[in-house]
Amino acid sequence: ILINQNPTEWNKLILINPDSGHFLQSFEWGGFKRQWGQKPLRFLLEDNGKPILALQILKRQTPLGLMWYCPKGPGLTTFTDSLWTELLSLLKKEAVKDKAVLLKIEPEVIETQEEIAYYRKLGLHKEAIDVQLKATIFIDLKKSADELMAGFKPKTRYNIRLAEKSGVIIKEDNSTEAMETLYQLISQTRERAGVLMRPKKYFFDYWSRSVKVKPKEPLLGGRIFLAEFEGKPLAGIYVSFFGNKIWYKDGGSIQEHKE
Repeated sequence: ILINQNPTEWNKLILINPDSGHFLQSFEWGGFKRQWGQKPLRFLLEDNGKPILALQILKRQTPLGLMWYCPKGPGLTTFTDSLWTELLSLLKKEAVKDKAVLLKIEPEVIETQEEIAYYRKLGLHKEAIDVQLKATIFIDLKKSADELMAGFKPKTRYNIRLAEKSGVIIKEDNSTEAMETLYQLISQTRERAGVLMRPKKYFFDYWSRSVKVKPKEPLLGGRIFLAEFEGKPLAGIYVSFFGNKIWYKDGGSIQEHKE
C-alpha cells in the first residue's frame, strides 16, 4: 500500500526492515530530496495488517523520461527472501501506472554471480554505474578501542599511533564554520580525483538540517568531525546516524602532512 506516514512512524517502519534500516530510506532524506526536485513515494507491505517491509522511492525526470529510484533499498538482506517476487510485481505495476520508464533499486546485498542470475530471472539487469558507493565496510562499534585497533592492518595501526603521538586531534564541530571547512576539504579531494561535485548549497542544506537533530528514538541526525594538526584542518567527515548504525557519508582531506 502507498502510505503518507508522519516522520516518526515512517522511520520506525524502516528500522524494522530486515536490514534494520538505512538513512537514505528515512523520511527526512525523502523530504530533503524533495527540495532538490525529487518526489518521495513511500510503500508498505503488510501481512494480515502486520508491516513486513517499508521502502521509499524517489521519482525524478531524466532525459529518457521518469525514473523511479530506491536508494539503499529495498531493505532485504538476501536474494532468497520470498518477498522479492511480490515486491517487484508491485513496484513494476505502480511504476508503469505512473508512466515511469525506468525502475532502479540498490539494496545492500552481497553481490555474487548467483545473486545476479536470480535478479535477471526477475527481470532486473545490473547497472554499469552505481549511484551509491559500491562497497560497504561494517565496523562493530560494540568492540573496545583496543579490539578495533587489533582488527586493522599493521600499517594502519602505525599511522594512527603516529598521528596521536604527533599531536593530531579529532574534534566534533557542527558549526557553520566547520561546514565551510569540510566543504573545502571535500572540494580539494574531488579536484584531485577529477570528479564532479554537487553545489555547496546541497551539502549545507542537508548538513544544517541533520546536525540540529538531537538524539532521540528513533535516533536520527548527523555530526561533523575534523582532524587538526597545530590548528590546521587535515581531514573531515560528516556521519549520519539512523537507528543503531552510523554511516560515513561525506569526507575529504588535504595533501599536506601525509607523513
